[in-house]
Amino acid sequence: MPIIFMAEWLGKTPGRLARASILATAFALYLVQMFFYKYMSPYAVQMGPSLRQLRNWAIGMSGIAIALHYLQWSRGQRK
Repeated sequence: MPIIFMAEWLGKTPGRLARASILATAFALYLVQMFFYKYMSPYAVQMGPSLRQLRNWAIGMSGIAIALHYLQWSRGQRK
């Protein structure tokens, strides 16, 4: 989100696909870091979703982010 706000403030507004890929990447990174925090911390066991749920969501969001980045890249190649 801060990257999107900075880009719009500087006048180089990203397109909808770029915004979606940035948001999906940020969410995937958040889920990955939550998975590792919960995996490493003995006190986080009771907090939030299970490790399996976090892992599945992180993998799913990473796949979506990769697909969106590929779509953005392929649109740039055609122009």
